[in-house]
Amino acid sequence: AQLPNDLQDIIIPNLDEDWICWDWDQIELRLMACLTKDKLLLDAISNNWDIHTLNTCDVFGWEYPPDLTKALHTSEKCQVWRETIKWQGAKDDRRTFAKRYVYRLHYRGDPRLAGDIPGAAALELDKRLLVQASNRYLGKHSAIVEWWRANDEIAVSTRRTSTFMGRTRVLMVKDIKTLKREATNHPMQGGVRDIANVTFLAIAQEFPQMTFKMEAHDSQKWGCPKDLVATALPRIKEIVQKPWTINGITMQFPADFYIVEGKE
Repeated sequence: AQLPNDLQDIIIPNLDEDWICWDWDQIELRLMACLTKDKLLLDAISNNWDIHTLNTCDVFGWEYPPDLTKALHTSEKCQVWRETIKWQGAKDDRRTFAKRYVYRLHYRGDPRLAGDIPGAAALELDKRLLVQASNRYLGKHSAIVEWWRANDEIAVSTRRTSTFMGRTRVLMVKDIKTLKREATNHPMQGGVRDIANVTFLAIAQEFPQMTFKMEAHDSQKWGCPKDLVATALPRIKEIVQKPWTINGITMQFPADFYIVEGKE
């Protein structure tokens, strides 16, 4: 996971195989939506809205654009909205910042310390403004705050926390603030890990001819005999993107797939 970008090409497929690879899209955000039953996040996912732009609006206190899908970056319907806030599209610096800021906030990061996020200084976001941004975002997502409260109560009284699959972690820290943060992290990071592990086992069981190659963040790479790729790929897509029932909510975790060919 820590291999520098300029060294990525030193790990390659064998000549007789191709790699079937994928990256899960927004897996942590989707898991958070299920755990907290946050209506705005769930609506954004089910309606295929541009969730990072919506979060940017929540962070900076803007009105939502009239079209909430990714068409908002170019559509005539959203032209006035874009002009009003001088929107620069999907790579707008404020959207990039908000994406990182919200992810950190979900893990109970202190908004006062978010000035180290790339782009914060250029946007002139000091501690006061970062706290205001947190209040605005959480004001729109009260279900997240309520989940934190309920989770904290269990963690403090039992010194335990669990993933949605029931994998329990004993919380050994004495500091209550750190304990609460770890109790929030495990259901999220551990839940993603559970999904990745179950996916790994399902593929290994169904395709013993394939070999696991590497994993980084929310991605996996599997070596597959070249003559099996066309048959295996559709089934692997089904396994990787299978629906899960989490906290009473059925959720799929979509992924972007690609093939790395083994060649001279």
